[in-house]
Amino acid sequence: MGITTGTATAAFSMQGMAPGQRAGFVRFGGVYHLLGVHMDGERRRRLFFRDNGGNDTIGPELAGDTLQIRTSNDGNQAIFEFSTDGEDFARFGPSFTVAFGLWTGDHLGFFCWNDETEQGHIDIDSFRYDYDGPKAG
Repeated sequence: MGITTGTATAAFSMQGMAPGQRAGFVRFGGVYHLLGVHMDGERRRRLFFRDNGGNDTIGPELAGDTLQIRTSNDGNQAIFEFSTDGEDFARFGPSFTVAFGLWTGDHLGFFCWNDETEQGHIDIDSFRYDYDGPKAG
């Protein structure tokens, strides 16, 4: 796919989340970086960024039921942005280096886990990936 520039945007519903759950979007290859939402025991949903070392940066409490995450890269440098209204995106977390694994490029995907119980889910509404490489016809 694209190796110099690309932007992926994902949207999902947080309505089905349960306390202890983390869900969102991941870029991974030789390293990983996550942007998502964590629901705490008081049912507050907070944005978080996790780097390849497992370090979390905690963000604002999220209102509404839908979260959109956008990630862009220019060469091997990437960022995450988020939106709760689908129009205004704000950057969150540091820029990071995309490291390739045993393939060309990094992978994009969703994650969802719960450290406390086997409850909770997200409903994926959309995924769009625009990149600089050849496109299917």
